[in-house]
Amino acid sequence: MGNSKKMVSFADAKPLSIDEAIKKGVKEFSFIAPSRFSDTHALFKYLSTHNTYLYAKVSKDLNIDIPLSDGPARFAFVTQVNRDIKIGDKVFFKGFKSEIKDGRLLVNIADVITINIPMDDTDKMKPSMKMTMKAKYLKDAINEADFAVTLNDVGVLTLGDVNLPLAVNERKEIEELRQKLGRWKELDAVLDKLHVTKPFDLTNISQEQSRQIDLLIDTVGKGNVMKLPGQETALLTLDISNIKLLLWLAAGANDVCSLYDFFDKAVQIAYKVNENKSANVSSFSYLQNGNLWETIDNIDYDNLLESAKEAAKGNDFCYHMSNYDVLAMISAYDAVNNTDAERGKKLLDEALRLDEWLIDSDPRPFMKQVHIINKLQILKRQRALTVDENEELEKLSEDNELSGTFKVAIYLLQDKQLEAEEVLESLPEEEKETLKRFPIWKFYKGKDKC
Repeated sequence: MGNSKKMVSFADAKPLSIDEAIKKGVKEFSFIAPSRFSDTHALFKYLSTHNTYLYAKVSKDLNIDIPLSDGPARFAFVTQVNRDIKIGDKVFFKGFKSEIKDGRLLVNIADVITINIPMDDTDKMKPSMKMTMKAKYLKDAINEADFAVTLNDVGVLTLGDVNLPLAVNERKEIEELRQKLGRWKELDAVLDKLHVTKPFDLTNISQEQSRQIDLLIDTVGKGNVMKLPGQETALLTLDISNIKLLLWLAAGANDVCSLYDFFDKAVQIAYKVNENKSANVSSFSYLQNGNLWETIDNIDYDNLLESAKEAAKGNDFCYHMSNYDVLAMISAYDAVNNTDAERGKKLLDEALRLDEWLIDSDPRPFMKQVHIINKLQILKRQRALTVDENEELEKLSEDNELSGTFKVAIYLLQDKQLEAEEVLESLPEEEKETLKRFPIWKFYKGKDKC
């Protein structure tokens, strides 16, 4: 046996604990190991299988090491390795944790897979793998299950540049997992088709919801029909786990029904303009009802603007409805942003895109100021207004023909609460109540705040 380095000790030196050494700022430690170990891996294996005393270097100048009072211990060496984990050419995970413990190399991948590998030829125990399927969300579960099934089929795992032969022994479990994987992939394809980006929670699905998932896969996914006696064409919402879907049920002859995505451009939403006239508006305008902007998870945002443009070709009234869509989306943002920031961001981004189109395209000259105010209140929710944007508000406020409610809106965007309060007090009570229902009221902090 030999020392790893020269030691100087004092009879009255008081041993330190590891915590005390760290508090004193000690950053270098030493230990005693057999001198025959010249290979780093062999040394690490020894230190992970034998009790060893640790010493703290309290003085570099005097080369003084003091033994730690915690007693002998076994070491474990942990490293984060940023390498791809692949099977064949497919990358399943990024990076893994490598740990030398009790003379074995443990590779932990995403807290899902642990691979136990011998460190040298003297260890006759073969590599083994333990996999814990604990994914909460659908896409993670698909990746974990696909990994296990593919490893079973291929038998070789690649860690960075190292190919590691591994066999999966639980054949029955793998086949059961293969069946689950097929169903999960079908569900994932349906959710993608329905524009759902929210992670789908697999941990709390009831038996009834499981049947509804089968129905979605069979109808929306595979295009099959179902028989529902007496059913009429209708819109419906479907709650499955943590998502809410807006769908439409099309009833045909002989009780044959089909289930479709509400946003597939086939749904026509008619709005009654007056007693004698109706207009087909953007299907997205239906989301103004029942706080649907806040709750529906299959909104096809990519088609929002095109739907508004198409509706406006048929009737100028659709510009009016698109403006109310903007306001509804802003209000939905205010309702959900503290609990669902991702949805909130999407709502504001898309409301801004729709509003900018209205600024450029709405043929009614008096509405341009309205759209500009809406744009600025969206931006104020996203960030502080710029100098140019505040100058634009100042120019708007100089219009002598502005209504009182318009003046209040401008003052609120400028953070001029006293001026807003003064104008507000001059408004009829009915106008005050109307103003409070619009999202601009978020910026009011006066005495009438409710």
